[in-house]
Amino acid sequence: MHNICDKIDFILDKIETIEEIISKVKITDALNDEKILRPAVLMHLMQVGESLNAIYRKTPDIVKKYDLEEDEKALIM
Repeated sequence: MHNICDKIDFILDKIETIEEIISKVKITDALNDEKILRPAVLMHLMQVGESLNAIYRKTPDIVKKYDLEEDEKALIM
């Protein structure tokens, strides 16, 4: 089981990977590439969402304390 700090590091790594992809090509070009770049960007975004969702599930007290329920619902959609 990963702790929250590990999840945050994972999220930051995924964001850095997305930034690396779009530093080489425009984001619109990456999203138009149906074979490689768009699936890569979308997979990293999905992994970020899943990790954030896991953090929210592990920290319901923080979600309530900082009124993050709406943010949590948006991740699930």
